[in-house]
Amino acid sequence: GCFQKWHTRWKDRLNKEGQDLKSSRALMRSVNPAVIPRNHKVEDALQSAEEGNLNPFNDLMKALGEPYKDDDCLAPYQAPPLPSGKVYQTFCGT
Repeated sequence: GCFQKWHTRWKDRLNKEGQDLKSSRALMRSVNPAVIPRNHKVEDALQSAEEGNLNPFNDLMKALGEPYKDDDCLAPYQAPPLPSGKVYQTFCGT
């Protein structure tokens, strides 16, 4: 399918540029964050802070402090919301 076509083109490009898989992956990790501030996690942290518990907020800030460092502690911040969870829609005014 689509992935297979992309994967073939990507491998061809690596060969053409003389780049190995390890250096390509390192480059991708350096420019693609391992974690982003997902709306449901931000809302959870804000709600907890309003209730006097700053731990979720501090944990979120710590995770976002090094967004390119892939670590097991980031797993809770990488998961999408549960199907039963509230979906938050944001709008950009710029």
